[in-house]
Amino acid sequence: MHLNTPHPLPLALYPIAYPLAHPPHTLPYTLPTHSHTTSTMAVKKRCQLQAETRCNQAALRIVGQCPHCRAEFCGSHRMPEHHNCQNLESCRQQAFEKNKAKLEAERTTSTKMTVV
Repeated sequence: MHLNTPHPLPLALYPIAYPLAHPPHTLPYTLPTHSHTTSTMAVKKRCQLQAETRCNQAALRIVGQCPHCRAEFCGSHRMPEHHNCQNLESCRQQAFEKNKAKLEAERTTSTKMTVV
């Protein structure tokens, strides 16, 4: 059978093979619990906002780290402006200098024209 040809029956109508240890009418409804899983799980990192009231939300894994101060924040405080980043002013200055250099390199200089 090719991948482009349709199946003769919908997938929901195909029989399912159950393991012999659990006939269909005795399948377990819950997963077994293990006592060792709770001790090996990593603790969630929390937002590192430095304010009068501590933020207790979980820090975001991928985009939660501030590229300027390297602290980890929740979705509400991940932007440098929202957590009063200590390195925000130096970041702005670096961006200003980079933009200034780019504009200076693209500057068009006028040539003096002589009238004949």
